[in-house]
Parts: sequence; C-alpha cells; structure tokens
Amino acid sequence: MTAASPAGARRPSLLLVTDLAYEARGRRYCDEDIYLSSRLREAFDVALCHPRDAAALLAGFDTVLVRNSGPVLH
Repeated sequence: MTAASPAGARRPSLLLVTDLAYEARGRRYCDEDIYLSSRLREAFDVALCHPRDAAALLAGFDTVLVRNSGPVLH
C-alpha cells in the first residue's frame, strides 16, 4: 500500500472517524484503528476524530472512513 505521487502533488485526505474508547468483548478496536491509520498514512493525509465531532469536519476531507461509531452517529 505505497503511494507514489509526483513532487508537489497533493495527497488525498482521509478522515478516520472512530471511538478509540469503544469497549468490545474480546477485541481491542483502538489497536486495530491505530494500526489501520498507520497503514492509511502511506497513501493519504490522515486525520482521526471521534464520531461526535465528525459532522463538523466531513466537508474538509476527500474521503471519510467510519468505524466503531456505535449509536453515536444516529
């Protein structure tokens, strides 16, 4: 997952919306999201926010990835 962009080319931006404090039995979603964000950085300029803050930020990004938002976005 390596992006090669010409010098000076703008990389696409991605907003990763997740609740890092989300508790789930048997899984550590925060670890998954930290790993995922590190991989996504290879191709995107990544920002991370809590689901409750997402609505105010969506328009500023090329792509939005929502994970572990639970009922917060409803």
